[in-house]
Amino acid sequence: MKLRIFCLTLLSFSLALSTHATTCNQATVNGTYAGSAIGQLGKGYGAALSLRTNNAGSFSGVGAENFNGTPYTDVTISGTYTVNANCTFTETTTDSNGNTIHFSGNIFGNGAEIVGISTDAGSAYQFTSYRLKKTLCTEASAKGSFAEEFQWPITPYGPAVETAQETISSKGAQSGSDVINFNGGTIQSNTFTGTVSVNSDCTFTATIDVSGGPTLHFSASEASRRMA
Repeated sequence: MKLRIFCLTLLSFSLALSTHATTCNQATVNGTYAGSAIGQLGKGYGAALSLRTNNAGSFSGVGAENFNGTPYTDVTISGTYTVNANCTFTETTTDSNGNTIHFSGNIFGNGAEIVGISTDAGSAYQFTSYRLKKTLCTEASAKGSFAEEFQWPITPYGPAVETAQETISSKGAQSGSDVINFNGGTIQSNTFTGTVSVNSDCTFTATIDVSGGPTLHFSASEASRRMA
């Protein structure tokens, strides 16, 4: 028993050393990332999608935003970031709509995923970015089965969260089902069908027809949906 405990102690110590041996620097997050963000900015709710390129502490990109229900397309973003050896980071982002947000967060998988939250007073914004693995996409590259999670800060029935599963064919046809929680307690289940149109830069647009409900339109990137 003592030998087993001693071995486990050595194993735990070895794992701890391995974990702390992981280091990051500016070059860890070089490359092109697809990201999504959602949350509260001042007195409103915002959501954003972007494709950005990081290079040696600065970045630039383009995307789409929705603030309090008003969509904006072709929004440019730029900023600077600092990467720490323990794989934490800080960042300042400015967009062409005049918003400046400061973020702090963590880097995972040797730069494969970046997760951050806003640090400005009066804001509660979070984002996740994934490094792009593909430089050319088609409808066929989106083929597969997916599990998804959504947040809807603004709906006619109050804030909502949703979980869904769907299947997409190589021709861009999709179908699936979801469960939505409206305003902290009203549960609704739906089925849906729709189409997905994929661009060569791995962004896509989707139209979804919900059973007994509205037709929804989305714009995003394949990486932000974890379509690796």
